[in-house]
Amino acid sequence: MRILQVVTRSELGGAQSVMRFLSEGLAGRGHELFIASGPEGAGEAWRGIAGGVGLEPVPHLLRRVSPVDDFRATAELARIYHRLQPDIIHLHTSKAAALGRLAPGKNRARIVYTMHGYDQLRVGNRKFLGIDRWLSRTRAALVAVSAVDEKAMVADGYPVPRLIPNGVKAPVAGRDDEAARIIKALTGRGLPVVLVIARDAAPKRPDLFIDVAARLVGRASFVWAGNALSMTMVGPTWLGTVRDAASLLPLVDIAFLPSDHEGSPMFILEALAAGVPVVASAVGGIPEILASGGGRAVDNDPKVMAAALLAYIEDGAERSRQGAAARSNWESRYSADSMTLAYERLYASIIVKDGKR
Repeated sequence: MRILQVVTRSELGGAQSVMRFLSEGLAGRGHELFIASGPEGAGEAWRGIAGGVGLEPVPHLLRRVSPVDDFRATAELARIYHRLQPDIIHLHTSKAAALGRLAPGKNRARIVYTMHGYDQLRVGNRKFLGIDRWLSRTRAALVAVSAVDEKAMVADGYPVPRLIPNGVKAPVAGRDDEAARIIKALTGRGLPVVLVIARDAAPKRPDLFIDVAARLVGRASFVWAGNALSMTMVGPTWLGTVRDAASLLPLVDIAFLPSDHEGSPMFILEALAAGVPVVASAVGGIPEILASGGGRAVDNDPKVMAAALLAYIEDGAERSRQGAAARSNWESRYSADSMTLAYERLYASIIVKDGKR
């Protein structure tokens, strides 16, 4: 199959990680893969991508709404459709999904749209919900990444989506750069290391992270990787932007993610793959993920979060047990290979269905 994946931005992020794992996995299975994305992110998400995946720039595909740029981006996508003639068009994120479904092309009946965290649209960009729902009724095979998203989408009037959980590769150990050396130095102090990998912007909650870290001073070392802002407060360690930050996970003891809403966050899945127990906000698909082992989903209350972390901080045996459960949970449900096979089957079923029309 010739498969085109489309996303709005090319920065490092959850949807982009899914696209990368999926593209590399499908290319390894003999398919022809292309990724189309806008200029925001400068192609950072695709740097070093394996498998001969083709990259297609869409110069006017931007996150902000602009009638002129949006019209031009739609035309650019139409030209890519015409030139590549893909068997499957797979859209990611709501802006790319809207323009990708409006762009004319031969195989518009073969469109897949993965909703990466329904609350990002329903809560964060609700003004576009009606448009997205209308387009989804006739112009795409929908995919939800968690059962809670699937249920919410159906309740809001979407067609019943296919449920395909996100999947990740196991983080590679052996990292030795400045970020790794900082974490190793913290480990040398004899305290467990608690790591967050996330942007320091909504829906993530750096304020909760700071509060919780302050409550556990002297009990653990707290590290945040991925922050864009300059953090100068005493206490937590702020690493800033770190490429391939998931490879830091084998160096730490506990993963932590405070957030207001999520779909199926890649950081949680990467922590499971690394065998690192998790404490995270009980939002979106997180409780569903951790219900099968590997951590705790808790309320966004700093006291509750601190208590959940302390249970792992003070009990090394429990950390080990939950780490083993985390790895088992990833192997059975959230590996990149499982996700790739699920999408491959979906693509094939769409092509067969379209051929019978």
